[in-house]
Amino acid sequence: MKHLLLTTILLFTITTSSASNKEIVAEVVFENLSDTPFDTGQFLISETNTKVLVTSTDSFNITLPKKGKYNFSFSTYNFISSISYPKKITKNKNVIYIRLIAKNNAFQNKYSLQKNLTKQDKLSDKDIADLIKSGSVNFIAYGITNNISEEYIQFKKEYNIGFIIENCAIDPLAFGVAVENNKIISAFLSRTYGENWKNTLKNKPLGVK
Repeated sequence: MKHLLLTTILLFTITTSSASNKEIVAEVVFENLSDTPFDTGQFLISETNTKVLVTSTDSFNITLPKKGKYNFSFSTYNFISSISYPKKITKNKNVIYIRLIAKNNAFQNKYSLQKNLTKQDKLSDKDIADLIKSGSVNFIAYGITNNISEEYIQFKKEYNIGFIIENCAIDPLAFGVAVENNKIISAFLSRTYGENWKNTLKNKPLGVK
């Protein structure tokens, strides 16, 4: 009986040790590119359905069952986030980078004319209409050249909404800002004109379906 118990304990110890040896510790590193203090967000590991509440930009470690491919994501209300990590998490490739930029700062530089549109919850349709009337609202599109196409010129004449053409080399943060900006404009146009306005755009900007 004692021999059987000892064997069982030994097998359990070996199994536990083997599982532990397969585990991979990864580090999550944040970079806040805004002056706005970070408040809260959620880090998600799809494969294990693990959700981690994050309340600061201090780095932290996560334990994964084994090396391999994982899908990580990060969501936060007041920031646009960009996440990058190795295609395969291993002992030597185990750092997950999350870059943050506050939504209300997203357009302060290149897209300064658009920054108010990232605060849609604080803008009424009348506010957006006034911004359009002033000529300060633009879709953000991407192309090989920054030339404005004829269809974009005609769209500007009809709706007084222009286009900013960016290089095809898309930065993840700029991509998120562009999509959000375009969605806000698209939603306003749909509320105002229905869905028919989309028929005038053969080449739709990012975020416009």
